[in-house]
Amino acid sequence: MSLRVVILGLLMVLLGSTGHASPTIGKPVTWDVKGDPLGWVKLGVNASVDAVDSGDPGRGGFLQILFNVGDPPTPQFDKVENSGSDYQGDYSSLVVSFDYLGYTIPLHYLYFKSGNGHLWTFDIPNTTTSWEDISVSFVTQGDWKSDDGGVFGSDLKLVTSLGFYLQTPDGASGPVIFGIDNLEFNFTNQVPEPSTVMMLLSVILCLFVTFRVDRFIVLPDWIKRLKQR
Repeated sequence: MSLRVVILGLLMVLLGSTGHASPTIGKPVTWDVKGDPLGWVKLGVNASVDAVDSGDPGRGGFLQILFNVGDPPTPQFDKVENSGSDYQGDYSSLVVSFDYLGYTIPLHYLYFKSGNGHLWTFDIPNTTTSWEDISVSFVTQGDWKSDDGGVFGSDLKLVTSLGFYLQTPDGASGPVIFGIDNLEFNFTNQVPEPSTVMMLLSVILCLFVTFRVDRFIVLPDWIKRLKQR
């Protein structure tokens, strides 16, 4: 086995071991089991949260947030949040994507809470009242906002929950439905930790010395045969 092959194998193993903790990467949440919101709960009293069948064979189920607006209509709002282990951890270099059913109003946003005690919000940029594909990046602060003095890079490493703030449109009455589906996290740029890089360099150096030592030392034939296997 050549030195090049050994080093390449180690690179693949070590770099593959540098993944983040939760949330779960590359596994979409689809709410296909009716009645199971999969840990998502409302924080207020205005909305109800449930997993429902969309009636569309191409979509299956989705997470429904339902407001029953009275008459005369008065805007209602609520937060829907998940603080389970699959949503906690380091969000650095992540992008969250999801299908969103909402309304063309300004007061709806994605948010996360940090173990540092800060809340960060990102306005959901939907432009229709039909299902839309939304993608939100956690790579740089960008349009993320905090009203309590948070530091984005630090808070991002200690996320304790993810949530949605939703508000019904002005003048809407009766049932008002928001929907979330196919919620998924993915990396945008996976960079190994400095400690991993140092360990990798040390291993490569040791291998290089080991594989090249026979240039200076006469090895027994049985050792040479082992190296050739």
